[in-house]
Amino acid sequence: MERNIINNAYFLIHRLNQEGIKDVTQLKVQKLMYLTECLFCIENKQESMFDDTFLAWTYGPFSKNLYQEFKKNGSDTIILSEYDNQRFATLPEENRRAINRIITLFGNVSASQLVKITHYADAPWSKTEIYTEISKKDSIEWFRRTFLGG
Repeated sequence: MERNIINNAYFLIHRLNQEGIKDVTQLKVQKLMYLTECLFCIENKQESMFDDTFLAWTYGPFSKNLYQEFKKNGSDTIILSEYDNQRFATLPEENRRAINRIITLFGNVSASQLVKITHYADAPWSKTEIYTEISKKDSIEWFRRTFLGG
């Protein structure tokens, strides 16, 4: 399993681009990677996907590492270089599968709508003090209840 959130994010961006989705901003990537980890953990019976944490931020869950990687883009669309496209070459199939499934479920959802989703009243973000870590266990259970009906 590839636990580096950055390499996984580059694959996500690459796949969104392949699907013709144009509004690939840092905010959208943050939310989709949060949701990806939840789905991955459910499908693979894992406690985490990344060696990273998501913190409660004004606009929902965010990873400091993702922020550092993509802050240069601000709110602009992220454009990948040839080098960026090679960062995920060894990404395992289970990672790719979870990312592809999240794209199917949420790829066409706008960043602002993804913020609203992560702000649902019962979402872990709403129960977490600002700038503190969001419980992975609570996030996984919330995703299961909210999107998988269980």
